Amino acid sequence: MCGYFEMEWFAKERENRSFFELFFLWNICVMLYKIIKKVKNYRGKVVKKNKSLINFLGVFIMLFSFCFQGNVQADVNTVQPGKIKSGNVTVWEVENVAKVLADVERLNLNTVNVPIQVDIPNVNSANMVINQAQKKQAIILIRELLKRNIQVILEPFPFIQQGNIGETEWNPSNINDFFWNWKTVVLQDILNSITSKYNIYGLKIASNFVNMEYAEGYWNDTINFVRQQYKGNVLYQMNWWLTASWDPSFEAKFNEKINRPYLKKVDIVSIDSWFEVSGKRNPSYEEVKQGLFATTVYNRGQNVVQQLETLHKTTGKPVYFGGFNVPARELGLQNPWNPDVTNVFSKDVQLNGWRAYRDVLEPKPYFKGFSIWFIGSNDSNHSYQIHSKEAEAVINGWYRK
Repeated sequence: MCGYFEMEWFAKERENRSFFELFFLWNICVMLYKIIKKVKNYRGKVVKKNKSLINFLGVFIMLFSFCFQGNVQADVNTVQPGKIKSGNVTVWEVENVAKVLADVERLNLNTVNVPIQVDIPNVNSANMVINQAQKKQAIILIRELLKRNIQVILEPFPFIQQGNIGETEWNPSNINDFFWNWKTVVLQDILNSITSKYNIYGLKIASNFVNMEYAEGYWNDTINFVRQQYKGNVLYQMNWWLTASWDPSFEAKFNEKINRPYLKKVDIVSIDSWFEVSGKRNPSYEEVKQGLFATTVYNRGQNVVQQLETLHKTTGKPVYFGGFNVPARELGLQNPWNPDVTNVFSKDVQLNGWRAYRDVLEPKPYFKGFSIWFIGSNDSNHSYQIHSKEAEAVINGWYRK
């Protein structure tokens, strides 16, 4: 076996390399040790000859290791600088490392949104704890992504009542306890165990907390708390919204939402983006595009594009779709937040939705990018999978240099 220093080196490298790389390098180490041991049994000219052989092998191994390492690096230089092309991984699929990496390459992504599971007993609870087993799997994924120069956005993801209740329903009975625990139990754990050890591009300090966004002072304090320990991008993720031309109260709620002072203190305003654009079962590309300027569901006439620009101008921050997709189902653009809005498959709805959103938003300088909900899943029939080569090409080409 190899000596002490080789063992110490191997233990260190284990944190940064895959199993197959380690297997190869370990065998090289063993082979070199055996050669060196045999060399010591010779004298004079024989020793000199074997030293030359060892020098040659050493150079060969270094060159091979360099080439091998290069092959596992993803080409992320095809994405325009400063833009985010991301994919969300679900809390139960962070262990699907190979599938995540395959989707990153297939869709030409430069970022992955990695969730850290936060277990919450019920919808009114202010108690919470990070699921350490899931976090361990998430860190394995993070290491593999960073090795390939893929940016990571961390999202503390509320897993309420074992995942049976969505985060938008979370309404803690004690707001003081909520913020104390969110900072000291959740965010502090992430800051200690992940952001302080790895080069993390962004951290979401909130994830669709519609019932807590009113607490402006608490959010200001939370942002300050995070910035003292983390130098990357701080994101606040809000839920999508509705407005209707026939009900001014919706517009008032929208204005209240975007004028929260703490939004000016973060780096990126993120939106979980499930806007109800078209009520048609199979809207055409042109119909979807027009719907982004005046939605047709219940004749609301919501101008999504104008509102995104208003959000940017009000906060002074880039706007980012922190979770976005179009289910491959008829009526998929009426209720995109529902993957089972109908049981009738339609890859055209998905394609037309992605084409329209790209053509409208890609030229906007304030639009930071998007994150596909979701990647890394082995469920090939799920409506949020990208189901056509045409839709795949649309996503692949978005923000390509």
